[in-house]
Amino acid sequence: MSTRIAVVGPGAVGTTVAALLHAAGNPVLVCGRTPRDRIELRPDGAEPIVVPLLAAASDGPG
Repeated sequence: MSTRIAVVGPGAVGTTVAALLHAAGNPVLVCGRTPRDRIELRPDGAEPIVVPLLAAASDGPG
């Protein structure tokens, strides 16, 4: 069984944490109040890290 990680609040810190966890291969659930298709982190001199997001709460884990 893999560990599930939820990041509440995809602001500057939450986005960074979620993107780095996602890039390391961890399943990440990002919870925020503004609907988005994805969040993207652009590290200096590196490829962007894109974390997919759920379209609706009903798409999430049961």
